[in-house]
Amino acid sequence: MAKDDDKKGKGGFTPPKTKDSKSIISAINNYSKANLASIAGEDERINSDNPFKYSTGILSLDKYLGVGGVLGGRIMNAWGWEGSGKTLTALSVIASIQAQGKKAAFLDAEGTLSTSMATAVGVNVDELIVVQSTPERILTGEDYFSIIQMLIQSEVELIVIDSTPALIPSQRMAAVIGQGQKASHASMMSEGLQQVTALLNAHRRSVIWFINQVRAKPMQMFGPTEDHTGGNALKFYATYSLDVDKMDDIVKKVPQPNGRYEEANIGVTVRAKLKKNKTAIIPIGSIEFDIYFKSCTDVNGVTYQAGVDIYKDMVECGIANGVINQSSSWFSYGDIKANGKDALIMALRKADRSIIEEIRTKVLHGDGKLVPVPEALPE
Repeated sequence: MAKDDDKKGKGGFTPPKTKDSKSIISAINNYSKANLASIAGEDERINSDNPFKYSTGILSLDKYLGVGGVLGGRIMNAWGWEGSGKTLTALSVIASIQAQGKKAAFLDAEGTLSTSMATAVGVNVDELIVVQSTPERILTGEDYFSIIQMLIQSEVELIVIDSTPALIPSQRMAAVIGQGQKASHASMMSEGLQQVTALLNAHRRSVIWFINQVRAKPMQMFGPTEDHTGGNALKFYATYSLDVDKMDDIVKKVPQPNGRYEEANIGVTVRAKLKKNKTAIIPIGSIEFDIYFKSCTDVNGVTYQAGVDIYKDMVECGIANGVINQSSSWFSYGDIKANGKDALIMALRKADRSIIEEIRTKVLHGDGKLVPVPEALPE
């Protein structure tokens, strides 16, 4: 009798008598009474081409991620110094998710969400789920993690948290300044992410996008002199780790209220480095893209649309991947020819939608399956 019991696994699980893969999976599913195990390749949830894959709306970032977008059930840790474009990038991704007919939530732990800026980059604020503290209810870090779990179970596709350091543990809220456990924030992040990751793994639909910040490491003599907040848990649980940095301000001569054309800061050039990516094996490098604060036309007649300049990004990606031909200052794709990148960008803005889809598809997959463009592209 004892020998028979020894053959059983913990919890009464009886291992199969054969090492055949299907027999093992059948035994696991009979034990759990749910279809939780499958052979890789037969389960679309495991496949990188599963239906819960979302375009970020930024072609260079979709290409950089290796699978044409972000996969459901994953965590993004987007970090950088102040003013680097982290929130603008996240808002642009929200706009793309909404354009694909999906739901998005913005957990504004900092209380600094600008609805006018969100609207400017294409976010439908009427459909955006916004969570903030109120005078009647101050939300702690634990509260936000509970809300994240509710949103995952409600199958909200994109959940943005702005920001990680603003998720204040309840212990810190109740403690006197200067007192309390020093590692309470890191401990809360570790425990919260354990629960969130379990739910993400079960549903495999939502994407959690943490906006994180960089902190200097004082008295650091060897190794990195800076780190991002939240302890080590977020680094471990994140599928993607994106280092976002502002390269430069975009200054153009644009019309002012007085009717004159004067130099003004209309956007930023963002550089993003993918430090961690568990959905594709690609060379480590960086990408750059422009984000504009508002729509305007400069003194030379060049038009800029609010949000990510997807057409400029498409041109840069097309040239880098050999989809758009370049000969000196002339660029061409099919019947479209232009002298200079700005002229080509203007031509693409006026081009038929099918041409944009062709370029996007060739950049991402060559001759592979057509990748649909989000509906809400600027005219």
